[in-house]
Amino acid sequence: MTIRNADGEKKIAADTLIASVGYKENDAIYKSLKDMETPVYNIGDSSKVHNIMYSIWNAYELARNI
Repeated sequence: MTIRNADGEKKIAADTLIASVGYKENDAIYKSLKDMETPVYNIGDSSKVHNIMYSIWNAYELARNI
């Protein structure tokens, strides 16, 4: 297997590859809508990247408090 990064290429012996990539919040839609007269809430990965359980919990908490 050949891997490539900023330092160049390197060959490594491997039977399995596990790739892990980072995520970044993207709240562009929220920012474009937040000043509307209708309330807009920023939840889920748009607010903070986490696993699905945090998104579900945040949605539940928001719905419960509305």
